Amino acid sequence: MKFSRKWLNEYVDILDIDLNELVDKLTLNSFEVESVEYEGEKLNNIVVALIEKIEKHPNADTLQVCQANIGNKVLQIITRATNVFEGAYVPLALDGAVLPNGLEIKPTKMRGIDSMGMFCGAEEIGLPNDGVDGIYILKGQFTPGENIAKVLGKDDYILDVTILSNRPDCNSIYFFAKEVGAIFNRKVKDLNLDYVCDKNVDKNISVEVKTDNCLSYSAVIVDDVKIEQSPQWMQDRLATVGIRPINAIVDITNYVLTEIGQPMHAFDFDKITKSKIVVRQANNGDKFLALNEQEYNLDDSIMVIADGEKAMALGGVMGGLDSGVSEQTKTIVFESASFARGNIRSTVRKLGLSSDSSLRFERGVVPFLCEIGLKRALHLIQKLNIGQISCNVQKVQNYKERSNVLQCSA
Repeated sequence: MKFSRKWLNEYVDILDIDLNELVDKLTLNSFEVESVEYEGEKLNNIVVALIEKIEKHPNADTLQVCQANIGNKVLQIITRATNVFEGAYVPLALDGAVLPNGLEIKPTKMRGIDSMGMFCGAEEIGLPNDGVDGIYILKGQFTPGENIAKVLGKDDYILDVTILSNRPDCNSIYFFAKEVGAIFNRKVKDLNLDYVCDKNVDKNISVEVKTDNCLSYSAVIVDDVKIEQSPQWMQDRLATVGIRPINAIVDITNYVLTEIGQPMHAFDFDKITKSKIVVRQANNGDKFLALNEQEYNLDDSIMVIADGEKAMALGGVMGGLDSGVSEQTKTIVFESASFARGNIRSTVRKLGLSSDSSLRFERGVVPFLCEIGLKRALHLIQKLNIGQISCNVQKVQNYKERSNVLQCSA
């Protein structure tokens, strides 16, 4: 699993620990570090520039000649962008820079005038398209010549660590941070699970569990949701561990999965027939259209999350295309559950379908994480101010005092 050093540092102070020492001590404690990647590697030779002067190009109406201060000198840069202005701080790729898209920067002449680098747009420095057709304008005051990776917070180190099968709990930022804290004898901060529910949310959902393969299941409604981009800090955190941001709701489910190892799912409430969730085994001959747009033939060995009529998700594996969150979604139901890992493993093999969630469940997700995961997701909903949380949390505990069932979850 990939771990962001900065993300780990949110829970245990490690930035003062030499990186080589961190790697060595993790390896000595059975956490082999396969590789260490510097996130800003692709942003070398890209710095903050202060545009001090702009003039029209004497030989081209569409070009502007800019004088860009990079701290130790002023460089002449020619650009077609129309959104630059005197006093703007912008990213400047210097001679020898290779952008994330592979473009190599060299001094050039544009209509007879020297240009000693290139101003960069958002995508050229690895950021999501900000909707601006032009150069990425940095907001705030900066020191000319600063490395852009540091300014953008992309000066992180990503550790790719082998997690042994007997430590599935460490497939998460928070519980791995606990191990790091134990190794270096440092205090680990608590997760923030606080949120305030809204008694005015009058929509309800019922939950019924009809299979022993579901050990715990919790669900809660979030009304008036905003389907928008998650904040940059969340997108950056997910990107460091290889997860592509989608929207704030989906990103929260992936954030909780990565942070504490609890898989989450969000259903569109308006697509749930009879406002009812039933966790059961599928019927022989059922067909299911998954989020990957592939149809699967089911049988009664496969667990599904259903509504009053049909399957909405393959339990612990993947959601359905017809019940997922879309731009039109107004109300969601957050799901947090624990499933018997043997059943998830057999479903994955039978269907040839795997996901980040199924990988966690196959290794084992203990039932007590369900409540923690749900609270963490609701805390993030409130922190991002993107929905009203119902006070009516539906929770079903289905673990039995039988060793074979408990071993499936631990």
